[in-house]
Amino acid sequence: YPNIYSISTVGIRQHGNADFLLHSVRTDFTGNNGLGKSLIADLLQLIFVPLRDEWKPGTEGLDADERRIETIPLDRNWISHAYCFLNIEKSQGKFLTIGVYIPTNSRMPVRPFIIQQSENFEDKTIPLKTFNRPLVATDFVAENLKIYDIKDLSRHLYETFKLYMKDFYQKDGVNDYFDWLYKNYILPINLTRETNLKSFAKVLQSFSKAKTLRITDSKSFEGYGFLLRLT
Repeated sequence: YPNIYSISTVGIRQHGNADFLLHSVRTDFTGNNGLGKSLIADLLQLIFVPLRDEWKPGTEGLDADERRIETIPLDRNWISHAYCFLNIEKSQGKFLTIGVYIPTNSRMPVRPFIIQQSENFEDKTIPLKTFNRPLVATDFVAENLKIYDIKDLSRHLYETFKLYMKDFYQKDGVNDYFDWLYKNYILPINLTRETNLKSFAKVLQSFSKAKTLRITDSKSFEGYGFLLRLT
């Protein structure tokens, strides 16, 4: 521990609303081209490094318009945003959720968030408080099938599950998010340091490019240990 217990998408192109449970040893995503396998890796990038300048899609050969973050949500008139989130199993049966809000408007920032069972998002000497039930994609969708906006989602999670959600934006806020992940052992390195952030972002970008990862060559896995440990 910690392990990534599941990856969920809400309003994401090629996936819609879906939950992918991960095996504790190994999980493979297989299928034909265009099914969204590489998009999962791109979303992992965006959750761990939610900065437009540090994000690059792993799939080669995409049109320029398809390489933008704002094209990740489903292409539907009534969708203005999407979510992707991870349930992190901190200990057996005990979970935290981290994720990212993805707008379709390029002028709006992506916003990472943390969900826990405590309202404390100020004192980092107190660990994030885990909960017993992992969240699923449908928890982010209202009864009318509309995806909650970020304020309504926070209210819904508290009223329904007594969970507290905090979203982060602008550079200071994102650094605060990084600090929470580091101090709660969700990430093994401190991304508030610019050099760490740049290096980590490049490793995530490389991990999502299948052509650069030679599974028959053990040296090809050097530098990926942190991500393999989490998954």
